[in-house]
Amino acid sequence: MSYGTASPGLVGRLLGAFGYHKALPPPGALYTAQAQASPTFAPLNFPGWAEYEKQVPNQSADEGRARTAVASSWVYACVSAIANEASVARLVVKERGGDEGEQDIENHPLELLWEAPNPFMGRSFLMSFWVWQRLLFGKSFLYWVPGPDGEIAEVWPVPATMLHPIPDEKTFIGGYWFKARPDARPIKIDAKFITYSRVVHPFDVRDGLSPLAAAFVDVEAEIAMAKWNRSFFAKENATPEGMITVAKDMLDPDIARVRQEIADFFGGGTRRVAVARAGDMDWKPFGRTQKDMEFLSGRTYSGEAIMRVFGIPAGYFAKDATRANSEGAKATMIENAVWPHLVALAEDLNAQTLPHHWGDDLRVMFDDIRPRNRVLELDEFKTYMAVKTVNELRASIDLPELEEDDKRGPLFVKEIEMGAAAPDAEAEEAVDPESLPPAELPEDDAGDVPPEIAEPA
Repeated sequence: MSYGTASPGLVGRLLGAFGYHKALPPPGALYTAQAQASPTFAPLNFPGWAEYEKQVPNQSADEGRARTAVASSWVYACVSAIANEASVARLVVKERGGDEGEQDIENHPLELLWEAPNPFMGRSFLMSFWVWQRLLFGKSFLYWVPGPDGEIAEVWPVPATMLHPIPDEKTFIGGYWFKARPDARPIKIDAKFITYSRVVHPFDVRDGLSPLAAAFVDVEAEIAMAKWNRSFFAKENATPEGMITVAKDMLDPDIARVRQEIADFFGGGTRRVAVARAGDMDWKPFGRTQKDMEFLSGRTYSGEAIMRVFGIPAGYFAKDATRANSEGAKATMIENAVWPHLVALAEDLNAQTLPHHWGDDLRVMFDDIRPRNRVLELDEFKTYMAVKTVNELRASIDLPELEEDDKRGPLFVKEIEMGAAAPDAEAEEAVDPESLPPAELPEDDAGDVPPEIAEPA
């Protein structure tokens, strides 16, 4: 037996033969991390928050990038559209069964808690906030608050800038540091009270990678173009509409008086008129016009790049889209940009939260909000009618099987239409006429026999 790329020596092979094997490292040890500054340092020897911040993720940089991104109309529109669609999904709790499979649990405590997470926010706000954090920072947190009896009583979303995981070589994540402000003392929270969802980060498995990492250049370009466009039409920043020339030998005080009289006459509006000596003004343009710079095309390209990063198809915001195109784009958006986040949250709840507070035999999922093609589903159902029994067809549309005494369950639809008997019905045995006893007339009718056919004495 070999470990890694090295083969064991003679002693190792002998120990392996007797059942002794080298202890494998715990999973958390596979992902090394920098040593974390302990929050229990005494005031005199604590290295200072400046040193502490060097050893934790740069939350201030993430927050600055997110604040810049939300100023972009494209980013706001994309994230808002995803959050609004995700906020309508309903959480469902199921119980893992044996042969019966998963069974819905009506009004499970987790379902009721999810409908009213805490006294200050509802399910829609909770989900929207969670999606905003995940899309802007690449990670999001839910804090499950226990009540006086130890049972979970409330759930709160926590800003991603206030929490970060504590690396641990044995448990992978040994808890979370919470800091409400940069100058606040961190508070350690047990991992079982936090649900940590994150986008895959190829360079740090404990951290989440924000989609803005791929779109931030386009975000900055889009914001810069918007500001440039605003400045182009700002006050006193455009070319005057006309020019009034005066005599070459007019004195400066007289020119100033003419300018003031013209301004007073026009009322100081946005229309601008230049006043200069005749032949003294010369205009040499250095810049390019909006048309030369393809200004609108540049903003459109940046917007489409941002949409691709967030998983929204280009036709979702198209102004000239037909109803069919719009519905198709919305279905694609929910399929690619909304549903994966709901699946990720459900899986994180199943892995991190349910085993600690509600049991290992439960799992949660969200209602499938993806638009369904009803016409296609009906065509498939009709096709399956030829090869599936009634019970199998009912199971495919989430209906229970027919009762045992209902003989239609194991039959095909075509057999029922033809009036076929149930498979377990006993076939009637064929009767041989010769095996039947001879017919005997009743004694009461013996006197009615005609004399000509009566037997001789």
